[in-house]
Amino acid sequence: MGRLASAWRKLERGKSHIDTLSEEILDKWAQRIADNPPFDINVEADNKAGCLVIRVRNVESLPALWPLIVGDALGNFRSVLDHAAWQMVQAGSKPGVAPEDVYWPIQIDTNTARLAGRYAHRLPGVDHKHLAVLDASQPYKQGAAAASHPLAVLSELSRVDKHRDIVVLIGREKRYNLHFDFRHFAVERQEAPPSDTILLIREDAELGRIWGRRTGPEDPEVKVGPVEGSLVVAFGDGTDVLNVLDGMTKELTGILKKLEALL
Repeated sequence: MGRLASAWRKLERGKSHIDTLSEEILDKWAQRIADNPPFDINVEADNKAGCLVIRVRNVESLPALWPLIVGDALGNFRSVLDHAAWQMVQAGSKPGVAPEDVYWPIQIDTNTARLAGRYAHRLPGVDHKHLAVLDASQPYKQGAAAASHPLAVLSELSRVDKHRDIVVLIGREKRYNLHFDFRHFAVERQEAPPSDTILLIREDAELGRIWGRRTGPEDPEVKVGPVEGSLVVAFGDGTDVLNVLDGMTKELTGILKKLEALL
């Protein structure tokens, strides 16, 4: 591992937190809720819209430990970059800089002049080959997708974790389907709310709408049938927690491998 030994150790420690969280979610929680969704379903008539509305009720709380595990993983991941930055400085022309002045800048906006100033201040004397690896990893190079770059997400979540617990929620993937049995009601069409990300399961969240017609004088009766698909644990923006952390792991591994070949 050479100069980057401590950075690799930080990465491995972060991965161990992810393994713990993955076991908690996939091997315990997901199996427990496989046949019993951790929330109730309420179907109510919307007379104005002329349909039945499917809503979430009584959402089960996720373990309070999970955001803490995520925060621990993020702390280690952010340290991976700063440990690498320190070694880049030590291998450069100005190794006498104070350690607290060194860190790995993460730039999301396209203000390259400001970024150049941060390089000069926080990474003095770093060899241009090493700086090129750092620069190639900057989220702003992804254009419109900069905010979803693994390092941009790491930066934002690390900032949040310093001041408050990271929010993790139950999320429904698009292939997660609920089935219903109706009495006194003939279904004509169903509609799920549009979503580019995972649909978050919050109290009173709308899961879909059903149009049809009454088939008799009695009010429609609805029974929730079998469930198909899976639920995930998601961040507040509707992204899968485990997928996001896995993306960070891969990004950091790639960066260290590139630097390792140069240092």
